[in-house]
Amino acid sequence: MNRNNSCISMDDYPKLWILTPTVSQNILNGFGATLDEENWFSGIYFLGEYIRTAIVVIHQLPKTPETLWLRILGREKVQSQAIDELKVLRKNNPLG
Repeated sequence: MNRNNSCISMDDYPKLWILTPTVSQNILNGFGATLDEENWFSGIYFLGEYIRTAIVVIHQLPKTPETLWLRILGREKVQSQAIDELKVLRKNNPLG
């Protein structure tokens, strides 16, 4: 309840998104991170429900237009490929 005595849905709370170029499986296991590939891209791991945190592992993201700007934040090959994709976008493309 907030001070106006109305209920606040968990969906109204902010979520922390941690972006990392790479991460080991041991780290993900240590945080209890799980995939939700039915609703999200591969490479996006969620921590416990009440922690409201997700880890985005950039090198595991699929190569799609929706992930292009995140992949630019990657390292080495992932970043180079994303930059190459960006260079060939048409001028009228909203991502370019």
